[in-house]
Amino acid sequence: MGPLLFLLYINDLPNSITPAAKTVLFADDTSLIISLPNVDLLQNDLIIIFQQIAHWFQQNSLFHNFEMTNLIQFFLPKNKMTQL
Repeated sequence: MGPLLFLLYINDLPNSITPAAKTVLFADDTSLIISLPNVDLLQNDLIIIFQQIAHWFQQNSLFHNFEMTNLIQFFLPKNKMTQL
């Protein structure tokens, strides 16, 4: 019954953050996917999204474990054409 209650409890998190972040909920794990072409825009959006998440956690009396938080940044190569 515990995991089911957790899912019901956290199910509104995606509605509490900006639509720029795609939220993926799986069991007790949550992932956010943010895609922007500019690093400066990405940094600004990350600040806003983390503030929204912190506010949601505070409203729901939850604690965010920063030791379990990872940020992975992917880049496309600047030159998509490779020389053979």
